[in-house]
Amino acid sequence: MLGRPVVFSTDADKDALAEQRLEKAARKAGFKHIWFQYEPVAAALTYEETLSVGQERTVFIGDFGGGTSDFTVIRVKGGAFERSDRRSDVLSLGGVYVAGDKFDSQIMWDKVAHYFGRYARYQPMGKRQWHDIPTTIVKTLCQWHRIPLLRARDTRELIRVLKRTTDNRQALDHLENIIEDNFGFALFQAIEKAKCELSGCDQATIRFSEGELSIAEPINKSEFETLNGDNFQQIERCIDEVIAQSGLTAAQIDAVSLTGGTSKIPYIQNLFVERFGSDKSENHNAFTSVAHGLGSSVPLFVA
Repeated sequence: MLGRPVVFSTDADKDALAEQRLEKAARKAGFKHIWFQYEPVAAALTYEETLSVGQERTVFIGDFGGGTSDFTVIRVKGGAFERSDRRSDVLSLGGVYVAGDKFDSQIMWDKVAHYFGRYARYQPMGKRQWHDIPTTIVKTLCQWHRIPLLRARDTRELIRVLKRTTDNRQALDHLENIIEDNFGFALFQAIEKAKCELSGCDQATIRFSEGELSIAEPINKSEFETLNGDNFQQIERCIDEVIAQSGLTAAQIDAVSLTGGTSKIPYIQNLFVERFGSDKSENHNAFTSVAHGLGSSVPLFVA
């Protein structure tokens, strides 16, 4: 039983391809009977185990992962079920390709990328005009899982050419080093650490040192929320759509359960307080509920 987000991609073909690749990986690992379960539904099954026998609730589940935020409104009931096909209990599903990694990437773009040439310029050979460093390079740098793509020979040669006439040689040296020495993931860990600290305090510092590069970049909670305004709005719209698709009002939903590290962000928590009130939150096992629920799933209650 493999978990999958509600939406791998808004492109139906890409979404199908992602699931096919996940299944292919499982078959290569030796599994022969493979099912998929939507991750927020898996989290709901874990929540269901907290109910007493016969207790029924309609719950909004918010699953905030690294790549996606996924939601469901679902009916749950304590105790054993006589029927195994529970699909009718899922009142609505929705997801958006915004979660923890997107917040980290936004911090990288706005607070850290200038150390690696975001604002650097260069002069093409034989010309006097100044040009910005190609945005594609910097945007790739701002996605930790794509940084290795910058090791392509053409890209590395381009950076060497840009260094000859740039107005910020030091920044392009840092860019070259992060690619050559492969410390991009470690840098993003430092960014993530600062982001997590902002869930408990108003100010944090992104601290990272590697060779001649030393970063001590302050960031406060208000700034973090402003930088990620568009990301928060996308999540907010998706929450409202899932509530509307369920055919219920927020008042008719009995409880809210959030899971995943990003659910700890105060701004995210406030989105649910605004819609459901502060008395409906019943968070359980924020970092294990999806995995536990996958172990509880049955093949007929699947994606």
